Amino acid sequence: RLSWLENSGVGFSLDYPTISLHAVSRDLSAYPWEHLYVMVNAKFEEEETKEAPMAEGEEEEEEEDSDDDAEPIAEFRFVPSDKSALDAMFSAMCECQALHPDPDDEDSDNDYEGEEYDVEAH
Repeated sequence: RLSWLENSGVGFSLDYPTISLHAVSRDLSAYPWEHLYVMVNAKFEEEETKEAPMAEGEEEEEEEDSDDDAEPIAEFRFVPSDKSALDAMFSAMCECQALHPDPDDEDSDNDYEGEEYDVEAH
């Protein structure tokens, strides 16, 4: 699970298999603060847009696509009070991703029986 707790003890958790993408965003033209961006395959209640920097532990959820046939998507931006924590947060997410391979992704298996591509030879 990905869990986020504020100093007050308020927080939430996401089951890791619902997380489809995570990245560190440092592009201040796309969002005013550096953050850990997480895309989740799930539907959540809408929240009000925050106008000021978010305190440690706060998240923002954006609207998902309105297409009824599409899988529901929610986006979260985790904005730590100390932006130097972003690299450690991203590394922890990568470690969890390695522990939870996508069962529908045939390429994530280690049972590949085809010919291996030799990068050094090419």
